Amino acid sequence: MRNETAGNVNIAFNLFQNALKLNVIMASETAEKPNFPTKSERQRCWAARDDYWACLDKEKMSEDACSKFREAFCSSCPLQWVKHFDRRYKYLKFKEKMETEGFDPVEGPEKS
Repeated sequence: MRNETAGNVNIAFNLFQNALKLNVIMASETAEKPNFPTKSERQRCWAARDDYWACLDKEKMSEDACSKFREAFCSSCPLQWVKHFDRRYKYLKFKEKMETEGFDPVEGPEKS
């Protein structure tokens, strides 16, 4: 009985190893190489971003008024870039607000 169990475990392990090898082979055959934007695509992305940001500044950050620029921005740039530029815009606006309006520091525990 013990040899039979060990044999079954061995068979299962071999099947698992073969399945892993097959997955690696299939993944390497079907994997697409990364598609990096060309210089002209990057310039188009940056121009669309700048147009969108200019609209947001002009329209007091109204997404509805700038939807046409947003569509051009999203279609011209890779998704990861769009996320990055969105975070950057919000950070720059926050930083600008802190510089112009100032801030009240948080009261922490007093040190003795």
